[in-house]
Amino acid sequence: MSLTSGADPTLGTGASIGRYFSVVSVVPSVILVGWIYALVAAGALSDGPTLKQLVDNNPIAQPWYAAAALAGAVGLAVVGHPIQFALVQFFEGYWPDSRLARGIRTKMVMGHLRRVQLAHSRLDEARRRRAALPQPDSGDLNEYLGPKGLTTHESAARELVDTQAVMDSWQRTAGAYPSNGLATLPTMLGNTLRKHELEAGAAFHLPILKWATHVSMVADPAHTRYVNDQRTQVDLAVRVSAFAYIAAAITFVLLWAKGWPVLLALVPYLAGYVAYRGAVVAANGYGAALRAWVDLNRFRVYDQLGMPVPADSNAERAQNDSLEDLLLGQDVYKSGPYRAATERKNVSPTQAGNKA
Repeated sequence: MSLTSGADPTLGTGASIGRYFSVVSVVPSVILVGWIYALVAAGALSDGPTLKQLVDNNPIAQPWYAAAALAGAVGLAVVGHPIQFALVQFFEGYWPDSRLARGIRTKMVMGHLRRVQLAHSRLDEARRRRAALPQPDSGDLNEYLGPKGLTTHESAARELVDTQAVMDSWQRTAGAYPSNGLATLPTMLGNTLRKHELEAGAAFHLPILKWATHVSMVADPAHTRYVNDQRTQVDLAVRVSAFAYIAAAITFVLLWAKGWPVLLALVPYLAGYVAYRGAVVAANGYGAALRAWVDLNRFRVYDQLGMPVPADSNAERAQNDSLEDLLLGQDVYKSGPYRAATERKNVSPTQAGNKA
């Protein structure tokens, strides 16, 4: 389950719920209701939309219509706000356990796995092409890209540039998925978030999916605000995408029998697609922030739990394994030393973080 949609890593939404509600719920609701208002005002419910009817029923000429649309937008924002969790989950690919849903999920996951396989195949092909290039005297292929090389070995320079472009493209593709194939989800948004969630804190055995609450309670507030802002961008993009697709469906239903105006459904559909792609990009930013959040605040966790500062990375991993056994309900606990109370006296989380 994504931290974006499920376990809030910050626990600090109370102070910012007003701003979060305004950005994530109100703005998309206003856009959706505004689009529906424009369709109805243009005559979508009668003989078809026309620009003249839209002008005649503009908000200035018909203030009651505008007031009703605004009330509808606020009402939709209030009613729809609690479903944000489920909405993001749906876009990630956490679907009901039904035969139909499982069948669709399996088909989509297999498509992603084949895409990863294709990426590795293309990378191997590009590496073979590069290895087949004649080696310059210096042994450095970049020699072909210098002024002399571009003149005397233009074909080799072209091949070098082309293979680099291929490798860059397919490395991005392969790197966009979780390293564990069984963790693959049916959507690109889900795979992007899952990749970062599984990697954040993993290097020192402090997995974010288990330790988010502990880190959140001692983390630097500035770091937490940044993670919150990145998460809000993901939520906003998902909400805009969902509402845009809803607008496309409503437009199609209202105009499908009215000829060419049904093509207006493509406008919100394309907006939904662009917003979804934006959600994937925002998810990468959120994931990077999440990983840095754990990296920068983990020593605060150790201090607040009374644990000594690990001597090295191996000691840190061993200590965190013991902490997981002790605090997260595991059966076996490997005993480890606590810091003396005198060492912890009057040490604030901020000071602890600065010492780390």
